[in-house]
Parts: sequence; structure tokens; C-alpha cells
Amino acid sequence: MKKQLIIQKSKLDTVGLNSLNAFPNQKWPRCMIGMLIMVLLCDVANGSLKAQPISELRAVKITNVDSQVMFEDERIAEAMDFLASVGINTIVPVVWNSNSANGDYPLYPSAVFERYFGTSIHPRFAGRDVLERIVIEAHRNGMEVLPWFEMGFSTSYSQNGGHILQKYPDWALRDKTGKLVVKNGFDWMSNIHPGPQALIREMTEEVVINYDVDGIEYSDRIPAMPYEGGYEPYTVALYQKEHGGVNPPDDSKDPAWLRWRADKLNAWFRSVREVVKKHGAHVTVAASPSLYPWAYAEYLQDSPTWMKDGIADEVIPQLYRYNLNDYAKELNLSLPYYSSYHSKYYAGVLMKVGSYLISAEYLLKLIETNRAKGVMGEVYFFYEGFRTQNNALGNLLKETAYSKPALIPMRSGTVFRPPATFSASKTPLNGTWNPLPETGFKNTTLWRSDEANAQMLYSFSVPFSAWFDVFAHQTTEAGQTAQARYKVFGKMGGADVLVNQTDTRKDGWQKIGSVYLEKGTQQVVQLERGGSTQGVLSAGEVMIMINRKKSPDVVVNILDEKPLPHKKNTPFYVFPNPSSGIKTIEVNLEKRSHVLLEVYDRNGSK
Repeated sequence: MKKQLIIQKSKLDTVGLNSLNAFPNQKWPRCMIGMLIMVLLCDVANGSLKAQPISELRAVKITNVDSQVMFEDERIAEAMDFLASVGINTIVPVVWNSNSANGDYPLYPSAVFERYFGTSIHPRFAGRDVLERIVIEAHRNGMEVLPWFEMGFSTSYSQNGGHILQKYPDWALRDKTGKLVVKNGFDWMSNIHPGPQALIREMTEEVVINYDVDGIEYSDRIPAMPYEGGYEPYTVALYQKEHGGVNPPDDSKDPAWLRWRADKLNAWFRSVREVVKKHGAHVTVAASPSLYPWAYAEYLQDSPTWMKDGIADEVIPQLYRYNLNDYAKELNLSLPYYSSYHSKYYAGVLMKVGSYLISAEYLLKLIETNRAKGVMGEVYFFYEGFRTQNNALGNLLKETAYSKPALIPMRSGTVFRPPATFSASKTPLNGTWNPLPETGFKNTTLWRSDEANAQMLYSFSVPFSAWFDVFAHQTTEAGQTAQARYKVFGKMGGADVLVNQTDTRKDGWQKIGSVYLEKGTQQVVQLERGGSTQGVLSAGEVMIMINRKKSPDVVVNILDEKPLPHKKNTPFYVFPNPSSGIKTIEVNLEKRSHVLLEVYDRNGSK
């Protein structure tokens, strides 16, 4: 049974809500309202509110420039915890970016890139797999991951093409005078030449094959080509072949010449979609272009066609503006180009760049503007904006616009990436186990045994039937065993893996197997000593996460609805702010009880 309490107050310009007593001197957020109706729905049986899930894309880009988060595994784990705590549901980490010395490299170990260039990874990430770390830590928190190929078809920044064009000079994008195209400092390779096309497409497919990612994102340099380019020998020869031997127009902005090159870029993008979707229909193809039609005129980015022809699953125009008026203007100009795909349109938001940081007021009004236009999500550039000034903007969103968890719109009302499930119990089977002075994941107890026959059994309350990846958390210390054996059991699959507990490179979560598990309580992992090796056997935390490569169609309807903090005399804020019309304010009650609801304006008056 539900009861409904409706409180109506006219001409309020500020709203605060207290559970028992008034705080007339409390400074509430400013909120200009013509008419406010607050509806409080309480389930009398259990004292909790029945909320409808929100469906919004809330994504953050993470880069290796002007940020240190990608350079240490511990920072990645902490960053993912923080972003999940403030309502983010999607991570967009850069995987293709420039080395300041000599141009672009992948930020993950790439066999494709090594085949082309003899090296596999950006020099600063050698010996690590930062994408693997981000995928594990983001998925542990229930967030999706869309690797971002930021540099696209730009090979370097003001480095004459860098090492890529040094090895493959015929890949260079040339203007009509034969010079390398350099635009806004970026050196370019051709998006029409089959060499660069194959490199980027193969790297994209490699990421989708090697990682359990949820999609990929291309942005303002992919697919893209400055309009000045297209006069390199390969493109000229291809144009001549298709036009009876006629050369391309000298006017690089000739409409038909623009159209011909844009069509080639579109065809390449379609080929990328085909190889991505071959590995899973669930893998999102996202595009975050510059603003159309400017992006078409300057870079041949034909994003309306990407949506019309079903090449991209969602479009995220870069509405990067420094004030609300300019932002709203660009949003209003942009939306009509995608009127038939409104539900797949999200806003690219500039949160921070250089010394610029968006203001709190502008940020909240920007989100309100988006929702008023039916734009149900934001993709922020970039992560550090959430953490500046002691996490001010991240905490602001947590308390206001993103106070409730949100489903990702394209997942049709389901939770595609439920958070990890941790072991329900650890049971010593053999040996004597004692707690270590050190602690493990999130300060959980680490157990140790010196005995040769020591065994620890991990049981799980499996939340649904599916294929799961199984991970063990390692905290390496001197004196531990070099051969810790993890046996993984399931209805299908299984594993028998040795982990070196002395190897500091294995700190954190390590995948130990993939198994099919049915819903219910069951034994999944057994830890024991491998062989006759010496050293302490350490038992830390173990978790399972759904493997979407093997279980793409499993439907999960679990939404971790975090309870709103409910304390005596604690205000509950209204969002959007300012706003008008009907507002719903939700509170969680520890038990069935009477509630006094009081509404105040910004002067503290009822």
C-alpha cells in the first residue's frame, strides 16, 4: 500500500526539506520557481520509496595528457571507485594518443601496431596494460568502458608526421601543393589511403577481440580529413579511376570534391562497424565529432549520415563552449541535424582544459538545458575536472543531478554491466590460517598459512546464471609463495592457475579463469599451494564479473539504488535548480514512521 503526500506552495524561490525541525538560517540553493508541487511516495509496509530507474548516459573521458591517473594501477582503481560513487556509468579511456617525442602510439600492448612498426605500445606504458586495468576496475564498479581512439588519422602534433610517416611516407595527407597537411598543429595521414585505413581498423578490432569492452569511441579526428587534403598520389589516382582520368578539382572546397572524399570516409567507417559488430552486436559504436556542418566543411565529418545510415549507434557532438548562452545556441543549432535520432544524441561537455574549469552554476544549468531539450546524457572532457578543488564538481553532481544511479539508455532498461560479486564466505579446508598484519582489497583481512597442505575454499551467492570472469586480488609481500594455485569450478569451463605472490607486477586484481555459473550459492574457487614451493600462502578477496563476450544476451535487472542519506534535520535538494513545474523528492526511511515535511525559501521562510 502506498500513501501520497502532496505539498503545494506558490512563488517559492528556494527549496529545502527537513525531516523534523526547521533551520531558518540554513543557506539553501537558489531556485526560481513559479509553482512547485512536491510529491512524496512512501511504501507504508517497509518505509522505502519505489523509484523508477533513470536512463542517462554519464560518461567521462580519461586521458594521459594533463593527468596522472593512467600511470599507476592504484590511481586507476581509486579513480573508478570515485567516478562510480558520483553517478558516472561509462568510462571513455584514451587508447591511441601522441608521444610528445615522435608521434602516435597505442596505450595498450598492440600486436597490430608491432607488426607495422616493430614496437607495441606508447613508451611510457611499456610493461603495463593500462586498458586491462581500466576495464577491470570500471566493470568492478558496474561502469561500461568505451576505448577512445583520440588521435584518429592525425599522426603527431607538429612533428612532421612523427615516426609513422617516417616509415610510411606515402601515407601522408597532401594538399594541392604537395605539402604535408598540418592543421591546428596536427600532422595528418590520409583517411583514404588503404594503409592508414587498415591500421586503425585492425587496432579497433584488436581492442574488441582482446578486451571485454562495451564499445569504442571515435572523435573529432576519426573519421576525418582536413578539406585541404586529398592530393596525395593514391587518392588522386583513385579519383582519376572513378572519373575517367580527370584530376581532382584545384578548389579543395568544391562541393562535389568534398562529397566524394566524405563518402570515402563514410565507407571506411561502415567497414569498421562491420568488423566491430562481428564480435558482438552489443558493442557500441560511438561517434563524438566536431559540430556539424562546420565539421563537414573543415574535416569532412558527415555525422548526420553516420546516424541515418546506421554506421554509428550514438552521436556525441562536441558542444565545447565556455558559457551557457553559447552552449545553448550550439545545442539548438545541432539538434535538428539529428532529429530522427534524438534518443541517440548526447552532449559532449568541456569540463576542463588547461586552466579552464567549468563553474558549478554553468554545469548544473547545462545539464538542465540538456534535459529540457530531451538530451539524456553527457560525455565529459575530462576526468581531472571532477577532482579539481577537492572533488568539488564530482561531489556537486553526486548531490544534485546524478544523485540517483542511471541505466545506460541504449541498454533498453537493463543493467548491462552489473557490479562485481564478491565471495560470500572463505572456508579453511586444511592447514592453520592466521590473519596477516597487512590488509587486502579495501582493507579486507588477508589470511596466511605456512603449511604445505593449506587450502582455502571460496563460496559465492551467484546473482544470475551466466558466464563469469573470476578474479583474485593479490597483495604481494616478501616471503610469500611463488606458486599459489587457484582452482576455478563451474558448470562449464574452469581453470587451474598458478600465481606468483612475490611478483609486485601482479598486485591488484588478476584474472584466474572464466566459468559458467548458475544462480545460487556454490563453491567457485579453491586456493592451495602449488607443488612443493616454500613461502607463505596468502588468501585475499575473490570476485566474479559477467563476461559479456560469452553472455551478451543475459538480461540483468539489478540497479544498485543507493539510498539517499536520511538523517535528522538533513536537507534534500531539488534538481534542476532553478526549475519549474512538478518536482519529486524522495527519502528513504529506516522504518515506518510519520514525517513532517517543511519547505523553505532562500530567506529561511516557510
